[in-house]
Amino acid sequence: MIPYLIAGIGTSIGALTRFYIMDSTKNSQSIFPWSTFTINMVGCLLIGICFRYIQTPLLKDLLIVGIIGGFTTFSTFANEIVILYQTDRKTSLLYLSSSVILGLILVQLGIFI
Repeated sequence: MIPYLIAGIGTSIGALTRFYIMDSTKNSQSIFPWSTFTINMVGCLLIGICFRYIQTPLLKDLLIVGIIGGFTTFSTFANEIVILYQTDRKTSLLYLSSSVILGLILVQLGIFI
């Protein structure tokens, strides 16, 4: 039961952090969803670092499953790609490819760090 509680607390922290960032950047004039992109890229880097260095199961539950899982926004990312694709196909493909490629690089960088 404790791991679920720990992951839930972490998820709340991650989701509130994501909400704060999204709310504070919602008036951006750019069509490119920079806040979601940045959140996902930072999450990729952090998950790589935590995967490499965190050994304690409860701390992994808190950080990887909870905070990072609540912070990153893959479902929002997928929805934004679909919406962008309907209005601006080039931007949607740029967003998709740069997020996946840079995300993979940052996970590897996090493991390397």
